[in-house]
Amino acid sequence: MKLLRVKKLHSVLLSITILTTISPDAFGANHKPTLAQIEAAKKLELQKKQNAANAAKKTCSCTREP
Repeated sequence: MKLLRVKKLHSVLLSITILTTISPDAFGANHKPTLAQIEAAKKLELQKKQNAANAAKKTCSCTREP
């Protein structure tokens, strides 16, 4: 009977240890971008806008020719 109690106690303690040591960051709920990531995203958006503007200029210049 004592052996069963010891095994049960070990399994309960192991379960509690595992549940308390899991980091909430592992679930990805509170991801905040770093300043470098924000700056990189801004540069990428600016480059996209510039590419779109250049493509629009090329399209306009092609359609104006007779």
